[in-house]
Amino acid sequence: MALSIIISCRNDEPVPSSEKSITSFSFLAADNPILSSDVQGVISGKEIHCVFPAGVSVTALKPSIVHTGNTISPASGIATDFTNVVNYSVTAKDHSSQTYAISVTVTPPVLSSNKTITAFSFLTTDNPVLSADVQGIISGQNILFTLPAGVSVTALKPTIVHTGSAVDPAAGTAHDFSTPATYTVTAEDGSTQAYAISVSVSESGPSVYVVGGQMFFGTGYARVWKNGTGTNLTNGDYNAYATSVFVSGNTLYAAGSQRIGNSYAMYWKRENDVELSTPKLNETNDDAYANSIYVSDNNDVYVAGQENHGAGIGYIAKVWKNGAATSLTTASGAAHSVFVSGNDVYVAGWEEVATGWVAKVWKNGVATNLSPLDQRAYGHAVFVSGNDVYVAGQYYNGSTFLLALWKNGNLEIIDPNTPGTDVSSIFVADGDVYLVGNEIRNGQYNAKVWKNGVGTFLSSVARSDARSVYVHNGDVYIAGWEFDNDGKQVAILWKNGVATTLASDAFAYGVIVK
Repeated sequence: MALSIIISCRNDEPVPSSEKSITSFSFLAADNPILSSDVQGVISGKEIHCVFPAGVSVTALKPSIVHTGNTISPASGIATDFTNVVNYSVTAKDHSSQTYAISVTVTPPVLSSNKTITAFSFLTTDNPVLSADVQGIISGQNILFTLPAGVSVTALKPTIVHTGSAVDPAAGTAHDFSTPATYTVTAEDGSTQAYAISVSVSESGPSVYVVGGQMFFGTGYARVWKNGTGTNLTNGDYNAYATSVFVSGNTLYAAGSQRIGNSYAMYWKRENDVELSTPKLNETNDDAYANSIYVSDNNDVYVAGQENHGAGIGYIAKVWKNGAATSLTTASGAAHSVFVSGNDVYVAGWEEVATGWVAKVWKNGVATNLSPLDQRAYGHAVFVSGNDVYVAGQYYNGSTFLLALWKNGNLEIIDPNTPGTDVSSIFVADGDVYLVGNEIRNGQYNAKVWKNGVGTFLSSVARSDARSVYVHNGDVYIAGWEFDNDGKQVAILWKNGVATTLASDAFAYGVIVK
């Protein structure tokens, strides 16, 4: 009997997987400190693309990879340079493989359009011809300089601060500023902005500024005369005149009034004859007048004057600081003069009371009465010299007005035997006290100056007046007017008593010398 043995064979081993897909490709901030947040790649077929924020370096990034294969090369977490496309190969368990192309893009930076010059100056360290640094005044796309007399401008090296990526010509490069120069700032985005640089040189000797008004073809213009050359402050649309002038650095400020229906208190601000602003100060639609202007060391602009507040009240004395008004009186009054000493602001004027008119001086808004309540007196001008506060004005003695000077509140009557005097301005220099105004003589007022109480007539012409005085290096400058033989008003500047005619059909109210 034969025995057959049959053995059957069966394959129970599993078939190796062919899966080899990348299901996630990312860069985690935890592995890549250069990143502020995780970046997830976008998988499209066998291509994966990642977008990074602007400024990210891609030369050593560590990817985090999730895949369905057995292995991947390069491995997950290995720092790799992604400057160019990088191929990653996933190998399945059945040893088949799939290659993925990894590309990255860094978002371009947002290019700035900033192209502003924020400072333009000439420093002594770069320009030995200068004795002090000079900062340009930026007004829009104009930059203005006034350099001291005698300075050569043919090879100046500017220091420039700007917000762009480049400026042409470059900062620190010598340039001839004899004529206006153009400097162009280029922004990061390629846009440009041109600036016009104008450099002027001060004339030898002081500059004398006089303000007032002049008639042209029936219209009154506010005017400024610099060293005798007149320039309009207004365009003739409305009648206007200037009453007071101040110069701070290269900037001229002039206070006055302009009639636009009603009278508006104004001040004009100019830099090298370029108008920078013309603020209108009135709070109401009633008349207002600006009598005096002063600019502090902090470039705060103070204007003294008065504004009509209607029936029953009348004009209120006011001081404006940078256009913001402060009322000094509650009843009718006026503020004629303002002076700033350090941090203190002094205003001279007067206020009506039930029994008379009181001359006053305000210090930082707090009033001091200079005259008794039952008298009639006015404060017209204030000047501070050291610790001494001088106020000049008028004092009525019961029959006529006398010239009054208060020093620290103590009254002195100037020319007590000369009735009918008025004072408009005061200046103290080297201990000498100068007052200017007029005196009634033969029924007409005549311009007059008083030095330490001794009076001198400035003009022999009937109907003349002195309105402002300024002393510079011992020279006494006085602005005012006369009437000529034809009856026309003539603006006059007196220097040490010698008259110079500025213009006909005109008057001068204020003078300053720099």
